[in-house]
Amino acid sequence: RISIAPTDEAETLRVLQEQAVITEGQRHVAYRYQALREAYRLSARYIHDLAMPGQAIKLLESAASYHEDGIVTKQSVQQAIEQTMDVKISVASTADDRERLLNMEALIHQRMVNQTRAVSVVSDALRRARAGVRNQNRPIGTFLFLGPTGVGKTELSKALADVYFGGEGKIVRIDLNEYVRPEDVSRLIADGADDPASLTAQVMKQPFSVVLLDEIEKAAPEVLATLLQLLDEGILRDIKNREVSFRDAIVIATSNAGADRIREYIEHGYKLEQFEQQFTDELINSGQFRPEFLNRFDEIVLFRPFTKEELVQVLDLILEGVNATLAQQKVSVAVEYDAKLFLVERGYDPRLGARPMRRVVQKAVENTVARQMLSGSVAPGSTITVTLE
Repeated sequence: RISIAPTDEAETLRVLQEQAVITEGQRHVAYRYQALREAYRLSARYIHDLAMPGQAIKLLESAASYHEDGIVTKQSVQQAIEQTMDVKISVASTADDRERLLNMEALIHQRMVNQTRAVSVVSDALRRARAGVRNQNRPIGTFLFLGPTGVGKTELSKALADVYFGGEGKIVRIDLNEYVRPEDVSRLIADGADDPASLTAQVMKQPFSVVLLDEIEKAAPEVLATLLQLLDEGILRDIKNREVSFRDAIVIATSNAGADRIREYIEHGYKLEQFEQQFTDELINSGQFRPEFLNRFDEIVLFRPFTKEELVQVLDLILEGVNATLAQQKVSVAVEYDAKLFLVERGYDPRLGARPMRRVVQKAVENTVARQMLSGSVAPGSTITVTLE
């Protein structure tokens, strides 16, 4: 087996000049030299399945499809990588992009209830990133979400994948309660051929994503030490010593550490911003997290328990989803307020938050609707009303 080292910048640019002459004849275009330099820069950053100069040649040829009156420019190369990699690499340039970024909070709140402070902190950080006001050698944003189970930590992560990257599928999820032994580090960075579910394998395949590190407090110290490099430098090396970039990812770690203490503060009338720093100090003093670990995150974001009114709003969001599905059958469901309060009581668990709510809706609402539809007692255009008996 013969290994060939990737070419450096000077050698790659020489190869690109030769390739440009060939492509110009084939595609009847002309390349600006700045397009060649941009092809090198962007391919080095974003294309990881080929080595230089192959990755730059691939991008240079794609850019020919985005020529301007026969001229392939720096902007042509940027367009090519945005289309092929399905990501925005620069400051929002269209009115739609700007509108979406400026209204990120409203878009997120279309699918999750309250947690206004958490949504605002994260949205501000992502606007800074898209405007270019960030360290390009780190992930787009790094956040530690702290709070009880079932209050929206995972839902906010999904919403960010949807709003920022264009779909819930742009999420890489690792349950760190499965990485509790020192030797589990090797599974975290395993080769994709051996373990396609490893962190490095998933991010190599989908670099533009939300990386969700669930229950980070349960990970072995050796695993946490490995993740420090990711948070610091935006880079991890896999088991084969290949560099995997996290610099185009949003990294979110979640934890239930201190959840009972957050409840105590809220029950005593404190707002999140009034006890954030004191709470963080308590986590350090109790030994749950080391200060050097917490300091690696751009923001430590606290989530509070839902009020009863907010739980009704969570239920309403779930029912909206039910009606969106039923719309295909030209049927809708309406739940009276007393019945909603009953479902909220059944669907809330102090230990699990609002997580059981979907199962309760499935049993009490969806099963009933399904039976009525199958029996033929519901005509198209009907609304099924759910009441409390």
